[in-house]
Amino acid sequence: MIKLYTLLKTFSREDLKQAKKFLASPYFNTDGHVVKLFDRLCRAYPDMEAPQLENERLFKFLFPNLKEYDDHKLRNLRSKLTKLLERFLIENMLQKSPYMENKLLVAAYREAGLFPYFKVAIESGISSLKKAANRGFEYHQEMAWLLHELYFHPETPKSNAHRQALFELIGHVEHWFTLQALCYCAELDVRQNLYSESMPSRYKEVVEQLAGEHFGKKSPPVRLLWELSQTWANPDLKMDFSAYQARLLEKQQQMGPFPFAIAWKLLIAAGVARSNRGEAGAARELLGLFHAAYDLKLDGINKSLEVQAFLNCVMAGSHAGEFEWVAAFIKENKAKFSPDIREKVVNLSYAILYYKQAVLLKDKAFFPEATDKLAHLQLADEVLGLTLRPLILRIYYDSMPVGHPDIRILFDWCKNAISYFNNHQALAVQKRKEYKTFVRYVKLLARLKGQKMPGRRALANLGAQLGQEQGTILKHWLVEKLEELKNPSSLDWLQS
Repeated sequence: MIKLYTLLKTFSREDLKQAKKFLASPYFNTDGHVVKLFDRLCRAYPDMEAPQLENERLFKFLFPNLKEYDDHKLRNLRSKLTKLLERFLIENMLQKSPYMENKLLVAAYREAGLFPYFKVAIESGISSLKKAANRGFEYHQEMAWLLHELYFHPETPKSNAHRQALFELIGHVEHWFTLQALCYCAELDVRQNLYSESMPSRYKEVVEQLAGEHFGKKSPPVRLLWELSQTWANPDLKMDFSAYQARLLEKQQQMGPFPFAIAWKLLIAAGVARSNRGEAGAARELLGLFHAAYDLKLDGINKSLEVQAFLNCVMAGSHAGEFEWVAAFIKENKAKFSPDIREKVVNLSYAILYYKQAVLLKDKAFFPEATDKLAHLQLADEVLGLTLRPLILRIYYDSMPVGHPDIRILFDWCKNAISYFNNHQALAVQKRKEYKTFVRYVKLLARLKGQKMPGRRALANLGAQLGQEQGTILKHWLVEKLEELKNPSSLDWLQS
């Protein structure tokens, strides 16, 4: 779609009204054709593919006195309107941020050589920042910038009276670096749990040492983020989720939006790990974290969804039996994905939902609906593949009645999954082993399920293996399937 039309689709009705006023201002625009084009687009809004916007029809409307269609002329006009609307967005952002306006005023007075007014604008900016509750890295970054501008201005005396500005500048730079680097290291930790990535250990060690031993004592936001970064991935440390949530919410304003979102993401990552281990109540606890994330409108979770965050939310909600909520969640949030991936994410999400409905409601009619959604997905997709492969195996296994002799289709999928994991070069070595181990156990379970009466000794042996197994994904699911085989009557609903 044309950039101009894509941009306009994000506008609200109120945005369109304000943009019309903006375009009517001779300071920004003196081209009547731009206003005419904008009005035409507003009439079609939100349908940017309406027939009246077809190139030749639109050109004839805009330039009725020209007999021949001029594609170059129409493109230039669209480009001009696009740039003006981008300028409108900038003006809107400035109106929403008095501090940003003041920052530009500081730069303007500096360029104009008006030191007295420059100094007043600096002091106004510092005062405004100190009044705000935010003590995240944005606060320290902006304080450092203002103090830098003041101290290094040629007309600022470099006497003892002004050395405090330099000391404060250094302190803010250190806080800014530590908190921002800690956020990035935390993000890397989450990635390294899945992908084969590394970074120089000295850098990470220095950041964690600064955060834990120095700034953590002075700055509650740094301390809290540091604690979470140390504990979220350690299965031996039992996290008190409710206590961490309470502390995060208490320090939300001080932390600033990005560090707070990273801290919440670490809580969610810990929740996902607990859910994957099958810990009691973990799925519902995880769903609560996602609910709160949307209520809080966290960046990276609410505004521009990450694919895995979206799928984790769907899985947590489906596992908790919140089927209506999950369906509404998919419908309300699918538009946040770009068109090139939206359909794939939605199809996989519905496959997860239908699969869990089949299992939890004991209604095998949902299995075909799940496999139908899977049929629309490309198996080579790197973004979805790690979620897709285990899901396929679980669907085909769970839909298979006890005593079903033909397990070839499931084994073919197992072979496909092993090949995919072997060829996934970005996958961390340990994670690759965990995925492949899961496939091996699925095959063992399938062989037993294919027997009309699985032998007790075979079940006991498999149970002993699983009990000692530490290197597999979805261990709780494997254990659950083994328990079902020990009590075949629990699977009678598959026979009907």
